Amino acid sequence: MRKVLTRLLIPVAVLILVVVGTDFGFAIFAEYRMARSVRTAAHLHFDPWVSILGFPFGTQAARGRYQQVEVKAPAVAHPVVGKASIEATLYDMVATPKSWLIGPDAKLTSTRLESRIIVDSTHVGRFMGIKDLLVEAPTSDSDDAAGGTTESGISKNHGLVFTGTPTAAGLNKRVSVSVDLSVTGADHTNLVFTATDVLTGPGTAEQQVADDKKAAVLRAFSTTMPGMKLPFGLTPTSEGARGSDVIIEGVATGVTVPLDGFRQS
Repeated sequence: MRKVLTRLLIPVAVLILVVVGTDFGFAIFAEYRMARSVRTAAHLHFDPWVSILGFPFGTQAARGRYQQVEVKAPAVAHPVVGKASIEATLYDMVATPKSWLIGPDAKLTSTRLESRIIVDSTHVGRFMGIKDLLVEAPTSDSDDAAGGTTESGISKNHGLVFTGTPTAAGLNKRVSVSVDLSVTGADHTNLVFTATDVLTGPGTAEQQVADDKKAAVLRAFSTTMPGMKLPFGLTPTSEGARGSDVIIEGVATGVTVPLDGFRQS
C-alpha cells in the first residue's frame, strides 16, 4: 500500500513543482521586461528593481490586474543632491495596453499608489556642508511600541536627530541637534530642514554647545532642499527618516499614470 501511495504521490509532487517553477519563471521574465521598460521610459542608465508580488502570477497576468508591483531605482542622478533613490508601489494595478509584458509607453492604473524619493545621510550632509552627517529617526519613534511610523516605515517629521561636525559654525567636534522637516513651495518640492535645539544624552554626540555658538550651530543644520519631485508627480503626504535616510512619500488613490513619469528630475 505504501509503495502504491508513493508511486501516486511522486508524479503529483513533480507536477506541482513544474507548475510552480513555470509560474515563477514567467514572473521573473515579466519583471525583467518591466524593468527594461522603466529604464527606457525614465531614461535611467541601469535596470531598476521590479517585483510583481502575489501568487500565482499566471492568473494575475491572464486578468491583466496585478495585486502589488514595486519599482525601485537606487542612486539615480539628481540635479540638486547628486544622487537620490526613487521608489513606487502600485496596488491592484492594471496596465494599458493590456499585456503581461508591460512596455515603456504603458499607462498604469492603480487603486493606491505610493511614491517616494530618498536621500541618504551622505548626500544630505554634502548638501548641508556637513560631511560626516548621520540622520536618525526621532528618539520617541524608537521608544514607541507602535513605531511612530507610516506603513512604509517613515518616521514622524519632527524631532529627527542629526549628528555631525558643523564647521560653518566654527566647531570641530560632532554635535547632535533636533531637526524638523516640512515641505513647502507651490509645487510642494522644497524640503525644509529646521534645526530647533542641541541634543545631549544617550544616543547623541553628547557634546555641549556654548550659548554664543548655539544659533550658528542651528543655522548650520537648517536649510532648504529644492527639487524633491516624487515619482509620477505625486504630492507629498509625509516626510521623515527611514534608517539613516531622509525620505518623502506621496500616496494617492484611484490614479492613472504614464510609465515615463516614474522619474521626474
